[in-house]
Amino acid sequence: MQNTLKENKIKRPRTSFCAIVIAAAFMLLFSQPANAAEPEKQQMLIPGGMTFGAKLSYPLVMIAEVSEAADCPARLAGLRTGDCIVSLNGEEIKTPEQLATIVESANGAAIAVKYRREGIESTATVIPKLQDNEYRLGITVRNSSAGIGTVYHNGRMLSICVRECDDMRIALLSDIHANLPALEAVLAAIRRHQPDRIISLGDQVNLGPCPKEVLDLLRAEGVECISGNHERYVLAAMGGDPLYQAANFSAPRFAAGRLTAQEITFPAQIDAEGVTFCHAMPGDDRFPVYDTERA
Repeated sequence: MQNTLKENKIKRPRTSFCAIVIAAAFMLLFSQPANAAEPEKQQMLIPGGMTFGAKLSYPLVMIAEVSEAADCPARLAGLRTGDCIVSLNGEEIKTPEQLATIVESANGAAIAVKYRREGIESTATVIPKLQDNEYRLGITVRNSSAGIGTVYHNGRMLSICVRECDDMRIALLSDIHANLPALEAVLAAIRRHQPDRIISLGDQVNLGPCPKEVLDLLRAEGVECISGNHERYVLAAMGGDPLYQAANFSAPRFAAGRLTAQEITFPAQIDAEGVTFCHAMPGDDRFPVYDTERA
């Protein structure tokens, strides 16, 4: 049996990308293949509205993947990706965990698998394979999907863009602006969700009173940081840019006096799970995402 834990204990969908976002702004960047008659073109989708998380539950346990191995029990029995498991040995299946338990308890004996494909129910006999001291069917199953998305307006109608992500949980936060108490509260909430990665989408420093303490905490928590326009302002103040010597730019000078350039030098973007994360948009850390004409 194969599940998110490996091939045997059902592969649990790790809520793909279920995100915790504090004032988050992220970009989903993708390329569309060109046809043979035209040069390759790149399209960009810039969602600029309310970020949300979504989770869908299925009424049945679905086969998400069948092993490519030639001796895969499920493949030999004719099971395919997309088949929905109705029952094992006459017992109705509701969860991946229940399926794994029945496979283990069969102790290698043949299992009658009733499944549904395109609305038609059929039965197959599958003989579990012993591998690494566990009996497996050679399939990955799940009974839910999750993703993150953005509600945005395209001028005439409200749209929703959702990115499904089954392999990784990524927590997003943004625009901390040297606010240590707020960061501590957000990280405490994030820990309860046990994400695989935490990404800060820029503007970790400036304006607030605790730039160094914020950066120290982000490093201690293993948070991956992206550069925002306020990191750029502080670096300019460090370099003696005359613009930032004026009285109204005391905040970046304050941060510059407490930090080193190395501490606030971050990549402009991070690519993960097919999504590009950046501050505002790739190549422009001050792009106004609310500007529908530019978007």
